[in-house]
Amino acid sequence: MELATKYTVYRLYDANDELLYVGCTKHITPRLEKHSKREWWYEVARIEETSFDDPAEAADAEEHFYFTEAPRYNGKRHSRYRAPRGWKSQGEQRTKTPSAFGVDGAKIRRLRLHTGVTQIELAERAGVGHMTISRIERGEIEEPRISTLRKLADALGIQVRDLLED
Repeated sequence: MELATKYTVYRLYDANDELLYVGCTKHITPRLEKHSKREWWYEVARIEETSFDDPAEAADAEEHFYFTEAPRYNGKRHSRYRAPRGWKSQGEQRTKTPSAFGVDGAKIRRLRLHTGVTQIELAERAGVGHMTISRIERGEIEEPRISTLRKLADALGIQVRDLLED
């Protein structure tokens, strides 16, 4: 009897439950050993693993976590994540998913005002253009780049998921 090969989707979280890294592998121990040599490894407080028999299901789960939790260290070098914002692979076909990174502009405005900063001050803190913040708050940009959301969240002292639509 042949054993099925398991594919593991692993997620590395920090102490604040922010996703640091998501990956998929058939060999979890050597992969984690490789990550342990990275400069950010000291931030890892929790590791979650989910096993899959089907590699396509594992890849979809990895993609889901990448697009919904915005891992801090996966970065742009991972070509598998270069699908257009708001698109999710469904086998060979691509289908639009509702608000992959949908944000509530009014919520962001409330959070900004609660911290007592202007759009220009937030833009300077976050390193983004003040017109980008204005357009997000007015709803002209409904699905901003994850890098923009991360910068805004860091500048506001909150997590990215706090900026997303409820």
